[in-house]
Amino acid sequence: MLAGDLCVFGDVRDVVREGWRGMRGEEVDKLVLGLAGGGIAVTAGMYASAGLAAPARAGLSVVKAARRGGHIGAPLVRLLKVETREGLVQFASNLGRVQSRAGMRGALESLKVAEHPRDVAKLARLADVKGGKTRAIIKLFGRGAIVLTSALFNLASWIFWAALNLLAFFAAAKRAVEGMTLRHCQRRRLRRLRRASERLAMAAAPA
Repeated sequence: MLAGDLCVFGDVRDVVREGWRGMRGEEVDKLVLGLAGGGIAVTAGMYASAGLAAPARAGLSVVKAARRGGHIGAPLVRLLKVETREGLVQFASNLGRVQSRAGMRGALESLKVAEHPRDVAKLARLADVKGGKTRAIIKLFGRGAIVLTSALFNLASWIFWAALNLLAFFAAAKRAVEGMTLRHCQRRRLRRLRRASERLAMAAAPA
């Protein structure tokens, strides 16, 4: 899809298909139509700007793929349908940043939890900092990842590792106490055995 969109073929195909549906009285996917129209303009701008619009171009393709695969939530779809072309391009640019740093799966995970275009802008800032870890963060925190700034995420990570270290400390302390208890019991048992041996020796000794 991305290769076809880079050659404008994919966007032109989507425009023609949705237009043909409208002419036949069928329901037109306004979101795909708007993305395709914006894609044609962005692709032309990308070539004119020597690739500066590449994130937006990639983002538009990701949104179209997510729309067809059912990876985008209904609240976000409703908002995108009424977005201006400029708003769609900005949204796609943010999503393209996520895709470039977290991969296609990271971008699709972002669309699953986003309910507003500004949510994707926040996730793009998270991806700028965390890169390939972004998808794991989204899967772990869900929509909570949207409000995680880098500082908050670092704090959460510190608390998580501190909790793990605390559990490891308690486990080590438990093993140490068990070892000390076992050695104490063994020493007591040896003392009892020695006393019993001494008593037997004294009893067996001639008067």
